[in-house]
Amino acid sequence: MSHTTLILLLSTAPLLICTEGQQDFHRLTPEQKKFVNTAIGIAHNQARKHVNFFAFLKENPDQEYFEFHLKPTSCEKNGVNTHRDECEFGAHRLLINCAICNDLRESSIHCVQQSKAKEAENIRTMECSHKTGESSSLSLS
Repeated sequence: MSHTTLILLLSTAPLLICTEGQQDFHRLTPEQKKFVNTAIGIAHNQARKHVNFFAFLKENPDQEYFEFHLKPTSCEKNGVNTHRDECEFGAHRLLINCAICNDLRESSIHCVQQSKAKEAENIRTMECSHKTGESSSLSLS
């Protein structure tokens, strides 16, 4: 492999990594995109930079449970609380773990820093097993 080809390959790899989450966002269903954008709005309450969808983690269709990562980007917050394709991820940024529980009447959205996701499992289990008609919370811990 020539030096020029190697340099070109190494210089484009970070660009591919930065846009990976943007491509994954566009593969989500319209309902999942709606939930992700709602979670972005919640995460913006405590984030310094704009956050975008980063990765899908898991889904349980029987419980209507959806878990994913958001990640801060290099973009400033500008009042747009939805996924923004033009924003690139920073390599050193923390991940935000979000879980969404949905039933026919309401949704529960819970977001925490990834380092606290294990601790949040009990809260999420309680929120996702609430009886239809009871209240649920929207929070960023």
